[in-house]
Amino acid sequence: MKTSLSVILDARTANDHFPGIGRYVASLARAMLQLDEHPDVTLLVDPRARPGRLQLPSLPSLPCAASPFSLRQQWLVPRALHRAGAHVYHSPYYLMPYRPGLPTVLTCYDIIPLLFPAYFTAWQRLAFRLTLTL
Repeated sequence: MKTSLSVILDARTANDHFPGIGRYVASLARAMLQLDEHPDVTLLVDPRARPGRLQLPSLPSLPCAASPFSLRQQWLVPRALHRAGAHVYHSPYYLMPYRPGLPTVLTCYDIIPLLFPAYFTAWQRLAFRLTLTL
């Protein structure tokens, strides 16, 4: 049974470039659908991206032609989220829009640059901190 909660799950990382994060996205989407009262889930996808080996569940998709690495995502993703009228945005990757415009869940898998700073340059540590704090 669906609830009235509408979630946009950012599936732009569900590709061969992000094998671990992609598996997480696919597994999370499947798990949410198995809940007794599951949210209305829509996948945010980049229509230009090549499909990977991961099998995402058959869900509605919201196209957004912006890579997680691009500056364009800072305005294109919030615009797409606004058009969709979702309640929650879930980003599985720390490179995400800084102001998505709605309540956001961020999954951060790796804080090694914070725990072991000696292994990273000052520039890498600064960039990591900035992306997490904005």
